[in-house]
Amino acid sequence: MSRTFSSNLRIDAPAIITSKHAWWEMRQMTNDFDPAHGLTREFVSDLNHQVFNARRSVYRGVIVAPTDVQAIKMIIGKAGCYFTLTSKNTDSMFIWHDRRYNVFVFYAQEIANVYAAMRAIQQRIDSVCYRNRVERENQEHQHRINTTTLQEDEFQWVSYPNPLAAPVVPLKPKTEVPAVSLRPNPF
Repeated sequence: MSRTFSSNLRIDAPAIITSKHAWWEMRQMTNDFDPAHGLTREFVSDLNHQVFNARRSVYRGVIVAPTDVQAIKMIIGKAGCYFTLTSKNTDSMFIWHDRRYNVFVFYAQEIANVYAAMRAIQQRIDSVCYRNRVERENQEHQHRINTTTLQEDEFQWVSYPNPLAAPVVPLKPKTEVPAVSLRPNPF
């Protein structure tokens, strides 16, 4: 089951996977929880505890990410602040942007939490993509205005007489018009 949004991104229905498989996927996406990604030992330990204490299964949801790198950075936030905030607000275990497949991946113990996190990030995607589109259109419009504006030296100034300054004089034709014959046409 897929749902298409106005930004032409897709949300797929969450899948149930084993805790072990979820942990393996998380390790793969994060290069074995590389600290360069800003993942602390405490966070990884807490995540491990959550994953393996989750009734042996975990829900995983996926959203296709936008292709614009700047939009992705804005969606994630500085140091992942929007992902962290969304994880806390929706009681999700983990949200990650998988660069290999350009998708956002969500993990939670309950399907409702995955849907809530996916909905929150999809709304963020829609707002960021809309904002970027409006800014791009405004820049294009401003560029068109700047490139089509005539310079002052391109104008040819023509002065027209003020019609109220002088009396109106009817124009006479330069040549006399021949008189028209009023004879009936024989044909």
